[in-house]
Amino acid sequence: MPALRGRIPAPGPRPSRRRSSQPAVRGADGGPGILTIATWTLLALAVVVFALVAVGPRTGAYRLSTVLSDSMKPHWQAGDVVVSTPVAARDLAVGDIITFTAPIEGNPSITHRIVELTDPGDHPVVRTKGDANELPDSWGAIRLDGDGTVQRVDRSIPKIGLALIWLQGPVVRLVATAIIPVLLLVLILWHIWKPVVRPDGRVGA
Repeated sequence: MPALRGRIPAPGPRPSRRRSSQPAVRGADGGPGILTIATWTLLALAVVVFALVAVGPRTGAYRLSTVLSDSMKPHWQAGDVVVSTPVAARDLAVGDIITFTAPIEGNPSITHRIVELTDPGDHPVVRTKGDANELPDSWGAIRLDGDGTVQRVDRSIPKIGLALIWLQGPVVRLVATAIIPVLLLVLILWHIWKPVVRPDGRVGA
């Protein structure tokens, strides 16, 4: 076998395998990384929750009420949230569950079932009762005055009542209306102007 002529060139320096300082921000293919996707997802979720909890009820399309007692067991219990929608008072019937203002001290909002209905029309007279209570409500029959509509319960959402109260608090409203939009703006500007790390480790546009 003939001898090899000349010197065998020494191997050059190995390319640096230093990891990018932003692996979670930008993916290996140059697309958005895990951190960017997670940030946008959380911001979008916060906006949706704020819209459903704070904005939606203001439109009058529905109302969210937190259950504070167990008077309507087993349908729901304290800590659940009930969703009610406005219906014409003349369309109410015995068995419907409605949210109304009780004629007692403090005028609390009560959600109970209609067990008796008289004088039907735009302002019917009803007697109500909690399903878990033995007797009808102590204030007796009441007339549903107002604009001719009543909040009738359609469904319930279990175990989010305390979270709903917290989301409706002033701190969360400040975060949703002021801080989140600013964070979105900062994130958009940062995404536009941030440096790009090339595969060779250099930073460029």
